[in-house]
Amino acid sequence: MGNTLIAVAVLLVLLAGALFVFWHLIYRQLWRRALQVRFSFQKHAIYAGEETELSEEIENEKKLPVSGVEIGFRVPKGLVHADGSSEIKVAISKDMLGVAGQDKLVRTHRIRGTKRGKYEIGPYFCRSLSKAQMFFFEKEPAATDKIYVYAARTDVTDIVNAVDEVTGEAENQRALYQNPFAFAGVSGYRKGSTAAMDFDAIAANSRVMVGSYNSILNTQFQIFLDVDDEGSAREATLVEESVSIAASLACRFMMEGTKTGLLINAISEQTGHSMIFDPGTGSRKLIDIERALTHDFSKMKTTDFVGLTMHLDMNQVPVFISKNMTQSQANDLAANLGTGRVGLLVIPIRAGQKGSVSSTGGLTVMYREV
Repeated sequence: MGNTLIAVAVLLVLLAGALFVFWHLIYRQLWRRALQVRFSFQKHAIYAGEETELSEEIENEKKLPVSGVEIGFRVPKGLVHADGSSEIKVAISKDMLGVAGQDKLVRTHRIRGTKRGKYEIGPYFCRSLSKAQMFFFEKEPAATDKIYVYAARTDVTDIVNAVDEVTGEAENQRALYQNPFAFAGVSGYRKGSTAAMDFDAIAANSRVMVGSYNSILNTQFQIFLDVDDEGSAREATLVEESVSIAASLACRFMMEGTKTGLLINAISEQTGHSMIFDPGTGSRKLIDIERALTHDFSKMKTTDFVGLTMHLDMNQVPVFISKNMTQSQANDLAANLGTGRVGLLVIPIRAGQKGSVSSTGGLTVMYREV
């Protein structure tokens, strides 16, 4: 009799254990399949220094209860949480998701972009105890989201004014070169003395002005960006300023309707060549340029900056941006421009630092303190 009772007790224990394990296996499978966690950014592109909202959606699609869920994710480098932390762990109580299922909870976090780049939120963890508080379940949310942090905007009014001055002078010189006598007969108007006015010369002057105006309207800008940060002059801050200048100039020119292109002396892993964007306008072209400037150039190989001028067309006005420029390289740039061509060279330098590169030929040099 005693042995029978022991056998029955052992059998009951085994059956209870089997049912317990079976129940949790079912719970685990249903939990993994029916509990959804999704992340999405309110904006998929922001400028460095701006903030956006990250939405966290937790949905319980099953009827089996969830006693508690803990969601966590790490904000990648280049993004920070509004409170300054890089990791978020929040326990969601049982009644938040609801025992009956089909409930949804949406929370938002303020995220700030601190450095240009392309980022994805992760890795995540999503874990919970079973109803019996015995088994610990964990899964990775399937739905993630990405965001671009574009280069910070900087005021480029001084550079735009310098470009206008350089191109304006070149256009006037070209017009005078083509017709040196166009303005020769123009004299001031004197009341009652129209005979002193040369109307042919005035008409010629008007045609020159209209031609110059049309020429300026058809002008295209090509921005050349040097992102090489090797050698003795390694200055990551100056490279970032160079990138910001290029992005801000491209946006300024293109928003004004001027076709603008970009050449970067960084070698693309996809093509094996320098990153080249032909002049154009429109939001799609600007987005392509903005996204190209989110690359981590410190991890990319670079090519000869001066050699990029081989891609310069005759109707394009170049704007060179380089912190590494020497006088010898500036002379080579001016020589590559050729006779009658002009260009602007912008050199970012530390505040208080004195530049050693001077304007040469058709190349005008200006410094930008950081």
